[in-house]
Amino acid sequence: MTTTLTLIRGLPGSGKSTLAKTFTDATHLEADMYFVDKHGDYHYDATKVRLAHNWCQEETQGALLRGESVVISNTFIRCWGNAVLRPTCETATDRARSD
Repeated sequence: MTTTLTLIRGLPGSGKSTLAKTFTDATHLEADMYFVDKHGDYHYDATKVRLAHNWCQEETQGALLRGESVVISNTFIRCWGNAVLRPTCETATDRARSD
């Protein structure tokens, strides 16, 4: 089985999450999931956006290392967001080389 990392990038409200949910053979992750509690309620906190992106990166790396395919739907519109993504892409590349 091939492990893939799919990135869906776009502006808020453009349908990224909806598209990501169509990838039924991949783990769907996005930074906004960090703000959802165990009851499914969304509690956004602007002071924790970097933590949310770091969480998304760590979850992605873990899934890739377990051999799971991953689809990430985030805006990726800020430079620091793209910098956070770089290690995730490197993990995917390393995983592909080892398979």
